[in-house]
Amino acid sequence: MRASILVGFSALASLALATTPEPAADFKSCKRSQSNDIVGTWTLSYANQTANGQTTLPFGPNPHGFLFITDAPDLTWIEEVEPTDPSESQQPAQSSAGYYKVDDKGDYLGRGIVSSTVANADGVYSPASVLDLIRIDHNTLLQQYYPAQGVHITAIWTKWTPGTTTYPSK
Repeated sequence: MRASILVGFSALASLALATTPEPAADFKSCKRSQSNDIVGTWTLSYANQTANGQTTLPFGPNPHGFLFITDAPDLTWIEEVEPTDPSESQQPAQSSAGYYKVDDKGDYLGRGIVSSTVANADGVYSPASVLDLIRIDHNTLLQQYYPAQGVHITAIWTKWTPGTTTYPSK
């Protein structure tokens, strides 16, 4: 079953990549909840990338982003990411459009990319074993991504409440 999901993600990246520990909660030992309903609006509260044994914050200490997931029958997925490496600042931001698949219970099955500015990404489908979304509790969604051998990306999304934002004041 394909479910409608609109993902709008705009990370305002810090130019300095810092080595950092993961957040206090131990998400590595989490178990799927009985109901993995991922429908809702989420704000990005934390993201890290581990490669070659080093953990960095690719979107800085205060990442900005929204994830919109609906249960409508068709969906759109849009992702925009600003490069953090100054040498890549002249390249266009990475953007993709695609879909997520969920089963009848709302459990996440995978993500497909229909169109992307990222080379060779068009038509790529990532099953849950490569890119997984796990509902930890009512207010927390964990995203695990394994794009290549030895590379692990973790993003923690927090349920958004209308009238609030997780963005720091400027």
